Amino acid sequence: MAWTAPRTYVVAEQVTEAILDADQKANLDALSGHTHSGAAGDGSSSLANLVKATFTDASAPSAPSTGLTSIYTVSGRLHYRPSGGSDTEIQDASDLHAEDHASTHQPGGADAMEVDALVGTGSLRTLGTGARQIAAGNHGHA
Repeated sequence: MAWTAPRTYVVAEQVTEAILDADQKANLDALSGHTHSGAAGDGSSSLANLVKATFTDASAPSAPSTGLTSIYTVSGRLHYRPSGGSDTEIQDASDLHAEDHASTHQPGGADAMEVDALVGTGSLRTLGTGARQIAAGNHGHA
């Protein structure tokens, strides 16, 4: 069965099984058998560009055709390359090393920040009630 434009429903109309079969089920059935002929403008019936491959840095794929992006792995790490762009590694949460990063800013760290600096100056803040400290979330106001 071919796709047909669904009817316009009327306010307070009683919707019956026959109406839904004609408007909804028949169109869903038509969609379930949908394929592409491969003709210009009709898309493709295959997903030939979806290929799982693993590359080394030296063999990473070249830039894809205009408007496309390649996603692939290099030595077990996820990468992407947009059309006209360069190979870029996609980082995941395990790459962030939040604790290691924070420790570099602690006193004695490689890029230490001041602690409880003057108000209006970016710095690490300690919990407390002092003018340069940050208040705990359960604090009260007098």
